[in-house]
Amino acid sequence: MSDATAPPPPIDRTHFWSAVFNDHTLAGQILSAFIESGDESMASLRAADSYRAFKSAAHRLKGTARSVGARSLARQAELAELARDAPEGPRAMRALDALERHWLAARTDAGALAAGLS
Repeated sequence: MSDATAPPPPIDRTHFWSAVFNDHTLAGQILSAFIESGDESMASLRAADSYRAFKSAAHRLKGTARSVGARSLARQAELAELARDAPEGPRAMRALDALERHWLAARTDAGALAAGLS
């Protein structure tokens, strides 16, 4: 696959660098907070014992993703918010599976961005 047809990275670089004012120190702090907050939200999603807890964790993840320009992850979190199912229900489980994939991609991309700062 050539670069012209490669999918965009999980984190929109233009959005991210604009949000951190091209400040590498701030970028590192934001990426660290993104990873920590996302890990916490994903753990909460996995442990959710009610629709309300599941929806709340998905909502937090959506905000976290939007803050760094992880649009695909934000969209999946929004879909999870709308699953309207018990956490162990089929819609919520499908939403969680999709979130896991998108979170892993965004987390990996955030790590790569952070590594490039040093």
